[in-house]
Amino acid sequence: MPAPTRFFALALTLILCACGSTDDESVVGQIGVSDGSGASDGGTLADGAPAGQDGATTVDGKGGGGTTKDGGGSTVKSDGGTTIKDGGGTVIKDGGGAVKDSGGGVKDGGGTTTKDGGGTTTKDSGPVDTAGDKDKKYQSCDVLLQCAFIACDLDNKPGCEKLCTKQATSLLSAKFTPFAQCLWGDCMPGCAGIKDKDKAEQCGKDCFGKCVSLAYGCYANGAVGKDDCSDGWSCIEKCQQKPDNDFLKCNGDCYADLSAEAQQQFDAYAKCLAAGKGENIIAGCIQPLLACAADGEVGKDECYELIDCVSDCDKGMGNIACSGKCYADGTKTAQKQYADAFACAVVADSSKEKDGMACMDKLLICADPSGKQTCAELTGCTHECMKLGDNGGACLYKCLHKGTKASAKALIETLACDDKKKKGDPKACLQPVLKCADPKGQGACLTIWPCVGECMKGGKNGGVCYYECLGKATLKDATAHLELVICNDVNCNPVCDKKPEGAEKEACKNTCQKDKCKAELLACL
Repeated sequence: MPAPTRFFALALTLILCACGSTDDESVVGQIGVSDGSGASDGGTLADGAPAGQDGATTVDGKGGGGTTKDGGGSTVKSDGGTTIKDGGGTVIKDGGGAVKDSGGGVKDGGGTTTKDGGGTTTKDSGPVDTAGDKDKKYQSCDVLLQCAFIACDLDNKPGCEKLCTKQATSLLSAKFTPFAQCLWGDCMPGCAGIKDKDKAEQCGKDCFGKCVSLAYGCYANGAVGKDDCSDGWSCIEKCQQKPDNDFLKCNGDCYADLSAEAQQQFDAYAKCLAAGKGENIIAGCIQPLLACAADGEVGKDECYELIDCVSDCDKGMGNIACSGKCYADGTKTAQKQYADAFACAVVADSSKEKDGMACMDKLLICADPSGKQTCAELTGCTHECMKLGDNGGACLYKCLHKGTKASAKALIETLACDDKKKKGDPKACLQPVLKCADPKGQGACLTIWPCVGECMKGGKNGGVCYYECLGKATLKDATAHLELVICNDVNCNPVCDKKPEGAEKEACKNTCQKDKCKAELLACL
């Protein structure tokens, strides 16, 4: 087993840009979300070096629902809300729940005494001891983890950790088992058939990153605090500054400070990651991640308003604590729309194609276009966004909200076409720009540029004027104009733009146009 590493340092950033020009047919846009993950070798456990960990994944303190019987006949269920029954009839709830007995006192592993004879109930602040646990060899999670990695390195197969968990306390065993099942039972068998050494090692690191958050409950050792789930994120982010050998314990301490409800919220995200398949397991777990960061709260804002809020967060959505507060302001519907849009963008951004249109439908659902503005009118709104230095695309979403569903869709298609143009399709923006401009007038091809000049004298942006003037032309003339613009972009501008400004550059373009774009020029006439 390769040395475990820090993995899945989550950073999600939404980038939306809208740009216009007076001499280019396109409005440029780039829609993307990136998540970064890094790994650094934490040492080899066989050499006694502790595990490196994931600083952005969350914690599973509830276990996987397995059952362990101890030597005293007690049954310990790993679920943080289930019970521990012993032979004396005492019922103890482990994950921070109430402790009641039949009139006597019950002392837990954390030294807490609970008496119910007078009707008083307190919460357990430490691990629960069961018969025989004090004699167990492994009393702490870090030593148990080292034992398991050595054992599974020698005999790497499902269940290899049991040699160690049999010698651990009941609570440690119950909390450790879900992590072991995820790593050696579910994930690592898929790495076994990889012959390439480097790929096999990376597979092992990925598996550890996928499963490691399930081990945090083991490090917490049954402790329950008062912090909210969002507090846990802030705490875990600080743990990233810790050296490798303190990192996992730091995350466990963060988890131990959480309330029982907050631990359950962390658990939902951790279990989602552990159950994920494929290369984009984070994308499938965006909703529980944000629910944790929002402390499970629900508000009244719409999806596009959540994006407006997140745009003010330092590092955008990558600031989990800040973006979680924004998410908490959304309705349940808005929260789902927001999560779906980001999840789609994570997958689209990681693909080789990086198709800007891949998440158009989900982005439109989040923007909720319900106004009356045409696509050409929306280009004016996006220009204002540029002037304001649109942070995170929030202004663009507000613009889309002002349009009809058709005009908002047309605008996004126009924003996305520039990606395809850059990939070698010079005519990628022809139809999207025509659709957005919607030419239905009587203007001729040669009147479009003069129209733009007159429009700009009134103080309007050149890009806005361009769409207005295209709209005033006939469809045939607007098409001929764009064909000529594209021909110049491909054949003349790369050469003539290197000439000095003024008469020399203009002469170059006129000569080139007559030579390279004769057919398009005749069509415009």
